[in-house]
Amino acid sequence: MNPGKALRDCLDFNAARRALRHRDFAIFTTGNAARHIGIWAQRLAVGWLSWELIGSAFWVAVIVAANFMPSLLAGPIGGVLADRLDRLKLVLLCQGLSVAQALMLCLLAAVDGLTIGWLAVLTVGHGVLVGLNQPARKSIVPNLVPKQDLPAAIAVTAITFNAARFVGPMIAGAIIAGYGVMPAFLLNALGFLCAMIALCCLTLPRRDESTRRRIRVVKDLKTGVRYAAGHFLIGPLLLLAITISLLLQPVNALLPAIAETFFGRGPSGLATLVAARGMGALAASLLLALRSRSGGLSLTVLYGLLVASVSVGVLVGLHSFWVAVASLAVFGFAMTCIGVGSSTLLQISVDDHVRGRVVSLQGMMRRIGPAAGALMMGAAADGMGLQWPLAAGAALALVFFVPAMLWERRLRPVIAGRFGV
Repeated sequence: MNPGKALRDCLDFNAARRALRHRDFAIFTTGNAARHIGIWAQRLAVGWLSWELIGSAFWVAVIVAANFMPSLLAGPIGGVLADRLDRLKLVLLCQGLSVAQALMLCLLAAVDGLTIGWLAVLTVGHGVLVGLNQPARKSIVPNLVPKQDLPAAIAVTAITFNAARFVGPMIAGAIIAGYGVMPAFLLNALGFLCAMIALCCLTLPRRDESTRRRIRVVKDLKTGVRYAAGHFLIGPLLLLAITISLLLQPVNALLPAIAETFFGRGPSGLATLVAARGMGALAASLLLALRSRSGGLSLTVLYGLLVASVSVGVLVGLHSFWVAVASLAVFGFAMTCIGVGSSTLLQISVDDHVRGRVVSLQGMMRRIGPAAGALMMGAAADGMGLQWPLAAGAALALVFFVPAMLWERRLRPVIAGRFGV
């Protein structure tokens, strides 16, 4: 068997290129890349600053929760607004306010006025804006490419996110070590400005005016929840999202504490760990963008769950910095397979009139789960160390893998028949 021919058979090197040939999607992706670099730079700066100010894994988790927990309210409201208002204008408004939030952090850092209280308040503000913005932003993507190019477009979006996950922390690590956190916050403000310019260049199709009726938040939310819960595929995907978010994703939030308590490496060590995770995630995004076969996405998601759980076990079981770097690269690869695969399945199966609300439910679970999990693990870690809470999360995720595989085997023919994936 020719290995080169086998590789070409399973990879389509034109898939991502086809998605990027669409003008609006290429512009959107360029702005998104700049925005993500800034976000990741600021996220590392906030995580390190919270550890530096308090020196407690629990307080690092509190700051993470301050970012993610507002999604409990803002995310569903953002989903309703995305289904009722002009999505592009909503995203522009939220991103403009995000520029102001980053500049406020920058100003306080410049005058040495950033306390843990201010950091928490401004992080809550950022979490609210993300919750309101994310459903509309993600709901725009299916309007930028034809349906047949949507899986590749979602994977390309993940490529920009994960490339930024590598580039942003590496830039931030060097900046923080040499100049402090202020330039990292400024970089985030510039990234959001670039994204706003890109959004202003888009020409989106007009939406059905019947969707723009009077907003009734509670009624609209109930409709979206009933739709998601009753859908044969979306309901289980949301259950999987909250499980993974609670048990595995807290690793990301607790990396500042891991870098210092396990290895004593400081901000440069933290940047290396975050970048390793980003490199693994980027590799997964590239492979998913080049898939020539549309089948097997559900299996990709569940095998990602298995590999991510094992990689966390290796990370906490072997206290070696370079083993941790390798484990986090594998973890990033597996978590991206889960994220891109489940997002693609959701986007191709949801009806557009409820897309914003369903996307907001997925986003809410992906943001609240890590915050809640990090709070529990951080609180436990202050009493027993980080190793055992992280190991317990990985073990419980492995337990969930078996029934999830049984579910996938039963629904695989239905998924393939309806959506070709």
